Amino acid sequence: MVLKAWWIMAQPCELYCPNSQNMSLKHAIYRSLLVFIWLACNSVSTFAIPKDTVQINKNTHQLDFHTAVSFFIDSLHAFSRQSVGDEQLITALKNSYLPGTYKGGNIWCRFHLQNESASRQEFVLEVGGFKEVHVLYHQIGTSKFQEKITGNYIEYPRNEMGNKGFMDNKVKVSLTPKAVYEFICFYPDPGFDQIQPEFVISSSKSWEADWRNNFNRRFIIFLPFLGIGLILTLISFIYYFIHRDKTYLNYTAYIIASMLFAAVLNRFLDFVPLIGRPILYHFIGPAFIVFLIIAYFFFVKSFLGLKVRFPFWNKALNALSLYLLFGLGLTTWLMAIPEFPITAYKTINYFLLGNALVAAVFAIQIFRHRKLLDVIFLLGFSVLILQAIASVALSLTGADDVVLSAIFQLAVLIELTIFNVGLGVKLRLSMREREAAQLNLIDQLKENDELQKSTKHQLEV
Repeated sequence: MVLKAWWIMAQPCELYCPNSQNMSLKHAIYRSLLVFIWLACNSVSTFAIPKDTVQINKNTHQLDFHTAVSFFIDSLHAFSRQSVGDEQLITALKNSYLPGTYKGGNIWCRFHLQNESASRQEFVLEVGGFKEVHVLYHQIGTSKFQEKITGNYIEYPRNEMGNKGFMDNKVKVSLTPKAVYEFICFYPDPGFDQIQPEFVISSSKSWEADWRNNFNRRFIIFLPFLGIGLILTLISFIYYFIHRDKTYLNYTAYIIASMLFAAVLNRFLDFVPLIGRPILYHFIGPAFIVFLIIAYFFFVKSFLGLKVRFPFWNKALNALSLYLLFGLGLTTWLMAIPEFPITAYKTINYFLLGNALVAAVFAIQIFRHRKLLDVIFLLGFSVLILQAIASVALSLTGADDVVLSAIFQLAVLIELTIFNVGLGVKLRLSMREREAAQLNLIDQLKENDELQKSTKHQLEV
């Protein structure tokens, strides 16, 4: 191919130089120069666009490029972050990446991006994994790597996107036009835990627009839930002061816990100013679901009168509350001390699963009695069960988090409506019991009065 190119490029010189013997030296120089330029251009083009380079532009949105990623697990810790440009490291990065969880060493991932746009563009790179991830990148042809750090443990501004929400795992990168960049991501050894590397890139403008739209959707859905929740909270609190029934106080606590948990799901509740360690951001979700369940237990205990009707289940729900608090403490320890976030999430899920099994047995036990309040409670409980089944099914099909949050809020509103009816029924039953007790007391007083009169009459005689 080189000889053919050399011959083709040499033809114009021979056409315009009839005295080729006198010009042979010039021809040789021209030929060599042209061949050198052709080879240089060919090699530069091959070098500039490596295999599996992902083409991106300003319209790119959530582009998944697993197929373009190479990686390997450095189980011997042979390479450090400082050896990112080492040829031996690049040679080791030859395995194809398959999405999944990995452990047992430092994890290295490599891919190439080319900015197709004719201008410099900012992109948002989302890197999966709970521990801190070092994103190192440079333009092909340069040796100096830029470094950015992502991860849910990284405080702002080291994590550039840290001010967008405590669950974000992203950094911004600015790429020059028509340039190819090499990216190498370094995941520190997770120890006994696992990490799941993921790589998604979006244009900065489209990501920010999507973030705003997502926020607005969540807010529009959450606002009616919040408004109805606040109204029900106020009414329930007033009823507590009127009737002095702890059921209304526990119901108020349950509504507030539901609103707070919904706010956490929608990322409206951010405790950045209150929590000094970013790792404890993961504590918020498990903490609020545990408090929500405990508030639910206390409401059920007073609503069904478990202390009198079912003393065993009254004690069982108290024990379950302590069980969940222990699970929350263990989860927090796993997050904050050994820093095993995936293990921690699995741990709290195991505790919640155990709680669900006991709740199912409790529901069967209540169903056997089938009094009016029991039926109303089981209707509300069934709504939560259906919501949980629907959420799991939809999450397996890749449903949007906004949809799952909306289903939860709708289910809670239906459940609260049912419980409001139940509270009204309970209030009427309590008033009837009170009236019956008062009538019995009046009858008893009359009997006592007649007995006193009869006794007095007999003594006088």
